[in-house]
Amino acid sequence: MAVKRHIVVLDGIWGGHHEIYIKYYSKTLIELGYKVSILCPFPAEIKKWLQGNLEEGHDSFDCIHFVTEETEGASFFPNYLNLLFRVFNNWLHLRGLFKTQVFSLGKPDHFLFLWLDGFLHGYMPSIMVDYLFPHKWSGLYFHPTHHRGFEKSSKLKKTFFRFPENMIKNSKYMKSLAVLDDGVVTKLRGVLNEINVFIMPDFTDEERHNEKFALCRVIKSLSKGRKIVLLIGNLAKRKGLLTLLKVAQIPSAKDFYFVAVGELVESTYTKGELKNIKLALESGIESCYFHFNHVKNNADFNALVDMSDLIYAVYDNFLHSSNLVTKAAMYNKKLVVCSGGYMEEVVKKYQLGEAVIPQDANASLVAIHKLLLPETNANNPSSSTGRGEFLVNQSQEKLKGELVKLIN
Repeated sequence: MAVKRHIVVLDGIWGGHHEIYIKYYSKTLIELGYKVSILCPFPAEIKKWLQGNLEEGHDSFDCIHFVTEETEGASFFPNYLNLLFRVFNNWLHLRGLFKTQVFSLGKPDHFLFLWLDGFLHGYMPSIMVDYLFPHKWSGLYFHPTHHRGFEKSSKLKKTFFRFPENMIKNSKYMKSLAVLDDGVVTKLRGVLNEINVFIMPDFTDEERHNEKFALCRVIKSLSKGRKIVLLIGNLAKRKGLLTLLKVAQIPSAKDFYFVAVGELVESTYTKGELKNIKLALESGIESCYFHFNHVKNNADFNALVDMSDLIYAVYDNFLHSSNLVTKAAMYNKKLVVCSGGYMEEVVKKYQLGEAVIPQDANASLVAIHKLLLPETNANNPSSSTGRGEFLVNQSQEKLKGELVKLIN
């Protein structure tokens, strides 16, 4: 009998797409016949989930606790230096972990980083990475933002900035790179020369929504039959909550009900902005409902998406893929996204909704009117011929084929 190849899948962050990706990448690899070791912040939860979602006989996996450093560094250091220290520490921490725990499970054949962004820095030498981590590895790179609009950057930035992927360009052990944003693949291949760059699907979980989720009943009741516009997820400032609040206060927005659900990341807002959010909540804007708590599971998250009429994803300075686009398409929901990046390209190509300039409340409201008013329903995404094609391209089935290519 052939010996199973041992693959280590790792992501040191939790929540949002991190949780979904570590679960489904691991599940797919196990079903493909690999022995899998999973490094993540909540190994017991992953183990329980896999045991409940794998068919009998698929038990060749282990789960190990692993967390990467994502906090801000000292304020008196420049940002690029703080990031360099953080990246170095993440590699150092991983080196110590695989020596003490991972190798006790059998020498791995390949490491797969599902959040490579926390391990990349343009000033980190390849030779240092190879010394700290002399093992074959691949990674999923979410935010190669410099490949979108870098030519518009200042001459000063261009002088001192080094592409993060330069770190792996000459690595002996880095074997392949994956991205979700197919709009940057050509540029990445140009930088990385002989390293293969793959486009992975930005799939979502396909877990059935919780039809009995109490929060949905509350929101439905408060909406009084109005169309529901939903902003959901980790509510950092960049997610557009402040703009949505402005939209809700425009008189012509009275036909819609604006909902924001998720943990409010207060550290990303100024004191004045937090005060305005608090005042808005206390004043009880009739067309708004804010629920600043983390959604505990995918079934509840999916219930909120299913309940809504439109997903609001107009993020500030965000040029790449968001899992919410796939989620909205899966539930056949209209979508408003930020202009100027991958999400706009996808939404236009597959006719999934509208794209607007971030922080422009009037533009957002115009897009919402266009998508949700009855007289324009003939042109809305529910009649889009592109939605089915988009879902096939972003499916878990597509993941299987691409994952084999990436690992091999």
